Amino acid sequence: MSMTREECCETRDHVEMMKNPDWWPAYPVLPLKRGHLGSKLEVGFMVDEKGFEYTVFKGSIFEIRDNFDTSASKTQYNSYEEIVQDGWEVD
Repeated sequence: MSMTREECCETRDHVEMMKNPDWWPAYPVLPLKRGHLGSKLEVGFMVDEKGFEYTVFKGSIFEIRDNFDTSASKTQYNSYEEIVQDGWEVD
C-alpha cells in the first residue's frame, strides 16, 4: 500500500525536523510520540549529542538522565527515515 501525498509530506516534515536540531523547540532534546487510534500512546525523545543521532529514548523529556549511554530504554536506528517508519513522530 502506498502513502498518500499528505502522509508523504508528514513523513518528510518529521524527518526534516529530526535532521535539524537548530529547529528543535526544546533544544537539546526533541520530544517524540508513537501511537495510533486505539493503541497506547508512547512518548520518547531524541538528543543532540554525538553518538546518539539515530537513537530514541523512551520516556518523558522530564525524566532525562545525565548519562544517556546507560539508559536501558532506548532504541538505536540506522536513519531518521527508519525512526519515522517505526511510528515515531515529532510531538
